[in-house]
Amino acid sequence: MNAALAAQAVQLAAFIVAIAIVSWQSYVDRKGREEFNTYLLGLAYTFVIASIFSLFFSHAYSILIIFGISLVSCSSVYQYLRHRAIFSISILYLLAAISYFYAAASVSGIMVVAQSISIGLIAAFIAKSHTPRVVKPARSNKRVEIRRDVFEMVMGAVLLLIIVLVQYYSAIYIVVLLSLLGYSISGLVPHKSSMYAFLNSLERTGAFFGEGAIYLAVGTLLMVSFIHARPLLLTGIIVLFFSDSLATIVGVTYGKHKLAYNHGKSVEGALVFWISASILAYPFIGLYSLLIGAILSIVESASGPRTVDDNISIAIAMIAIYAIAIFA
Repeated sequence: MNAALAAQAVQLAAFIVAIAIVSWQSYVDRKGREEFNTYLLGLAYTFVIASIFSLFFSHAYSILIIFGISLVSCSSVYQYLRHRAIFSISILYLLAAISYFYAAASVSGIMVVAQSISIGLIAAFIAKSHTPRVVKPARSNKRVEIRRDVFEMVMGAVLLLIIVLVQYYSAIYIVVLLSLLGYSISGLVPHKSSMYAFLNSLERTGAFFGEGAIYLAVGTLLMVSFIHARPLLLTGIIVLFFSDSLATIVGVTYGKHKLAYNHGKSVEGALVFWISASILAYPFIGLYSLLIGAILSIVESASGPRTVDDNISIAIAMIAIYAIAIFA
């Protein structure tokens, strides 16, 4: 069996498994096992998204790596909520995979691993968003909002410095590891430690511990792994860590006029998002920052209780902008 035929066989098998999982998921749903039902749905999404992504690869070995890492990544979300020991093992596996490709001096390998991790996480969060009991964390505590957004801006400044000052290949490796660390730290920090107390002080009412760090890390990982143009990547980091944070601070502090299409967001916050994105991204992409800032402001302000978290929706929108720029 040649490589192309083997790759097609793996992709076909993945689609069949996805259909089987969705069918089984319907059975589990009738039995009332909501958590496991959501996990199965996440696996099904992972198989479908990974199958589509793997169409860009012809080597069966690469495709197996994509499916393996994607499934481990998706499973880690479910494991985090239930078994922290297994969660830790899965994170170590992902770290080992990234480090292997870095040692092999393969930046493309690191990108594929990071993309595969992103696929699994996105699939899990999409499945989670379909859970009937999902409750959007409240933004009622202004002090918490300001504290968490200031912390995000500090982290954003660190990432920007790494991307600008460090050799690009090494910078990508470092940012991917930091993103994975941000995703995993909430599951590895002891509950009685001062670090746990600090991270918990940044969470909104109704959020599970580490939720903010997880979504921010996943959004960062998505952009770093799929956006290969430094100016657009820097723009994405700026928007995700600075514009979104500034919009939230202004929105919860001074927001008086609610958006017609989303009463959970304010006109003031959306304007600050657009203005800050336009100014901060101008040195990297010029006047295009006005247009991109406007698009991302709409994407962020449209996020709500039944949509994907705005950290992830912003990242996906930036990837779409990058794809349009590539093919235009």
